[in-house]
Amino acid sequence: MRQRWDEGERKSATLLAEIPAQGFTGAASTLRLSVAKWRTGSRRTGRRRTADDQEKAPPRQRRFSPRQVRWLLLRPLEDLDHEELVFRAALCAESPTIAAAQQITADFGALIRTRARADLDPWLATAASSHIPELVGFVRGVRREYAAVAAALSSPHSQGQVEGQVNRIKLLKRQSFGRAKFDLLRLQVLYHAV
Repeated sequence: MRQRWDEGERKSATLLAEIPAQGFTGAASTLRLSVAKWRTGSRRTGRRRTADDQEKAPPRQRRFSPRQVRWLLLRPLEDLDHEELVFRAALCAESPTIAAAQQITADFGALIRTRARADLDPWLATAASSHIPELVGFVRGVRREYAAVAAALSSPHSQGQVEGQVNRIKLLKRQSFGRAKFDLLRLQVLYHAV
């Protein structure tokens, strides 16, 4: 192996193909470990990139995961950088369904943030007529609980604090399930409330 290395053969795969004829029965990883000690300098082979190559190369396009795309569609335009804006515009131009869903969802977010009770009925009609299954299902759920949704938009009060406490108590219950009785749960609830 050393003789072939000195002759200029630097590829482990080629050496591995040649040495079984001489009695080598080991694994490829053993050969690579042995050859690694002889390597000096950079491990990369082939032509190196120069500054000219990098100038000629097209810019790398950023890839977005489905979760990132969802947030790109939901965030306000002023919060997006140039690349995100271009991607969002191309996505909406490519699919009218995505463009419609994005607009209807943005309108709902504005409706909730401004607490515009008067805009709820027109928004429900628009979302239902979009024929996007997810939005139609959401509209169905809002119509089932219409009184509560309308009250939430018109009332200055919120039950967020109560829901947060209920969530915290349920978490404590799950953590001690099967290991503790009510008296310990009571102490944990009181301790964490402080």
